[in-house]
Amino acid sequence: MPSKKARRRAQAELIGALIMVGAVLALGMALLSLYSSTSSTEKLAASREVFLARQSSMTLVMGKIDVSPSTKIVILSRKLSPCTLYILVLGSEDMKYNMRYLTPGTDYVMDIANDNSSLVYFNLTAANLTQWVKPTTVVVSSDYVFIKDIRIGETNYGMLTNKIGGIRFVSMAKLYLMPNYPIMIRITLLRTPQQLNIDTLWIKILVQYNGKYYQIGETFFTLA
Repeated sequence: MPSKKARRRAQAELIGALIMVGAVLALGMALLSLYSSTSSTEKLAASREVFLARQSSMTLVMGKIDVSPSTKIVILSRKLSPCTLYILVLGSEDMKYNMRYLTPGTDYVMDIANDNSSLVYFNLTAANLTQWVKPTTVVVSSDYVFIKDIRIGETNYGMLTNKIGGIRFVSMAKLYLMPNYPIMIRITLLRTPQQLNIDTLWIKILVQYNGKYYQIGETFFTLA
């Protein structure tokens, strides 16, 4: 019959083994949870990229027109399916990485061609300037807006807040595009480029995905 000392040693070894098994199981569960979380995050990111790539391929900048030093025209079109797009207006100076947020009503005004006006897109005479309507606008947190900067070869999205000096809320035009029905956007600067401290006007085109806004296209105007 084993002695009390031997029994205590056996009990201690058993308890130690159980503790080791429990620790291994706990570590395994933690690693499984981490793997599942990482896998889920990667799947969500992949789904987002597929969605944005599809939206980008179906959204076309049909043209841009310098009407005057202060008035610029952008023509957008969609292929295959309708979509709600968001238009963000920014400026930059001397090809610097940071951009300036331009405030609608203070720095510029935006209009879109009235669908019922039968406005001919290439006929941009003064007689047509009354055939425009104001777009719907939305004000969103710049923390939820993500853009890329093609000037520096950015491939990943960056939070807009960090690119415009911490401004927390921005206004964007909200447009609904039907396939093969181009829409004309007119942007009129209310101040000179010198007053705005910009030499380039950027028109960012975004879509909404899971409550956030991502750039899928852009065009720009060099200001004299």
